[in-house]
Amino acid sequence: MGFMDALGSGLGKMAALAQEVQTYKMEYETMSDNDLKREYNALLHKSGVEERNRRAAIQSVLSDRGYSAP
Repeated sequence: MGFMDALGSGLGKMAALAQEVQTYKMEYETMSDNDLKREYNALLHKSGVEERNRRAAIQSVLSDRGYSAP
């Protein structure tokens, strides 16, 4: 059952990642478009899991507002 355990673990990590991005997205939904773009550009120069998840959340908010991905 090693494959099923690995699959379950992978799915669990994806769910946690989606939840974290959703949390950041809720934070960013109140920001103006210009503020979001500034935040995205500031995060481009940083690496890490949190920064990547925050960029994904910003992309999602901007996409919801009709912008193409930065």
